[in-house]
Amino acid sequence: HFYTMDEFLLIARSQAAKDGRGMSCHAWDMNTDVTLNMYKSNAIRANTLWTGPDFFCAALNDKGSIVFWRWNSETAEIRMPIPERITALACDSTGTYCFAGSTSGALYVWMVATGRLLTWLQGAHYRAITNLRITTDTMQVISAGEDAMVRVWNLAVLVCGTGKDYQSVEPLLSLKDHSLAVTAIALSIGLAQTSRLYTASRDRHVHIYHLTTKEKLASFSFPVDVTALALDPAETMLYVGLGSGHVCRVPLHDDKLNNQLAAKHVDSNSFAAHEQAISSMGMSCDGIRLVTASLDGSVRVWDAATGQTLKTLNESTAIAAVSVVPSAWRSSVPRLSSKIPLFQRRVEEKSSLNVMVRLSGQAKDLSSQEKWELYQDLLTTPLSKADMQSSEETATQQDKAVPEAALNDDTPTNKSNPVADDINEEDDDDADLTSQGKRWKAMALKLYQQQAERLATAIETAAPPAAAGPKQGKRGKKKSGAKKAKKAKQAAS
Repeated sequence: HFYTMDEFLLIARSQAAKDGRGMSCHAWDMNTDVTLNMYKSNAIRANTLWTGPDFFCAALNDKGSIVFWRWNSETAEIRMPIPERITALACDSTGTYCFAGSTSGALYVWMVATGRLLTWLQGAHYRAITNLRITTDTMQVISAGEDAMVRVWNLAVLVCGTGKDYQSVEPLLSLKDHSLAVTAIALSIGLAQTSRLYTASRDRHVHIYHLTTKEKLASFSFPVDVTALALDPAETMLYVGLGSGHVCRVPLHDDKLNNQLAAKHVDSNSFAAHEQAISSMGMSCDGIRLVTASLDGSVRVWDAATGQTLKTLNESTAIAAVSVVPSAWRSSVPRLSSKIPLFQRRVEEKSSLNVMVRLSGQAKDLSSQEKWELYQDLLTTPLSKADMQSSEETATQQDKAVPEAALNDDTPTNKSNPVADDINEEDDDDADLTSQGKRWKAMALKLYQQQAERLATAIETAAPPAAAGPKQGKRGKKKSGAKKAKKAKQAAS
């Protein structure tokens, strides 16, 4: 065969390699059977591998983390800790925005260049999100989940919001024709107004929709679960990967095709590709070659027209995902030359002073250790509008009470303080702040560090609970109560 397109495969394992180097992804040349690059990380989760001209990324299978690699670097550039496990991942064509779906059904949207969390949409799905796709014109985002639903979102609304609360974002379209978890989705190339959506589910059905008219164009049934989909660029053939390891070819412009595909028609247009379920599929840009990956650890390249095997790669571990990548991306100079920053974990993760304000209002009658545990809990919970409003009012009062000398006090402290270190790690951009804003930031940081030092000192000096002993008399109780009142007064001052 004469190949007109210079492409390679990026293969992601669901388990790290057993060679001791911890390689989870590698680039493989389909023409020469040569391994081009190897990339180090932990096991990759299925449906989370995304490739772009500047970088590629994937979510880890065993922890809540997103990993970014440069094409010319073996080690990961950065690992993003996420509050929950990511089950679906996609970026737009330029790599500007990163979309992620989680096990709870939440949808995250980040700006890659700044790491800012633009949207955290809770309840985008009722169960875990299994797939994310973005139309070619980056106008719409399609999400599918284990709740058997497929939803279409406006990308501009997810990125910019509605002017109100970001939780009020509503999907453009909700498709509820499947009865079990959606396992794969595919999109035709073109504008969102003319694109067609292909969805597959564990209910053994594949549905085809028109995104603009919201009409279901066709529905096909198969004898086993459908696990993967691939569409040729001309949209003349749909390749369906089955749980039995077979690949079924469905012609999309056949006048003899009924709305419901017969089982005998499936058998006549299918071929055995792997011994176990197919986990991922891909197509070359010219539509000549079909790539399949399986849980049995094998990757095969097929002639799309005849169904003959061209290349075979056997791995020692199950394959999570495979992607056909243009070779020019490996040799081109990345447009995003700056280092990718850490992603913001919560939309409200902006000022730890708000956390201390909430702490002071909720922990009046708690011990120092209980206050510390409450503080750690507040760090991982979002702020409500009432909390943010009260923190702003409290901060205004503190601004009047703090003397000017406190702002200029740069006396270093040698005491190790994990709470103060946490606020110092926040990535604020002082270049965009006015002189008044810088003054407010310095004052807030000073107040926060003072409050954190008092809390840390109280924890260090907290005495363990006294052992049970004889009952104290009235005088002893009175004296003990006076000591507690004196210590509370000193702490308040």
